[in-house]
Amino acid sequence: MGVSTDAILAYGYELQEFEPDDMEWIEEDEDGYTDLDESLAKRLREAGVTGVGFTRHCSVDYPMYILTTYERTSWRGSVGKVDAHELVARPPSEGWDAKLDTALRVLGLTSPQDRPSWLIVSNWG
Repeated sequence: MGVSTDAILAYGYELQEFEPDDMEWIEEDEDGYTDLDESLAKRLREAGVTGVGFTRHCSVDYPMYILTTYERTSWRGSVGKVDAHELVARPPSEGWDAKLDTALRVLGLTSPQDRPSWLIVSNWG
């Protein structure tokens, strides 16, 4: 199995490091495994927040997270085209900042950013 390095363009918040097992809203399944994505979706659904999720980056073995409303991956060896007009227009027209601010508060997470922004990260996996 090979290893690829991918670029991810996303809109959202960089998150401070956190241990998913330490978050009170993350539930375990019947086998004792935590399902971060399902727990996130449930918590946000209960708060009425849609269109927000985690984007994993860094590596498969040591994931880091950003809270995002949009992500686009450019896989190693491919070219990802970016529409600058879309980058400027979509966040305000689709209310992304408000969704992300609410999600950050509801989840009890923190970010070093004052407000959401476009982020580019890499993922090795």
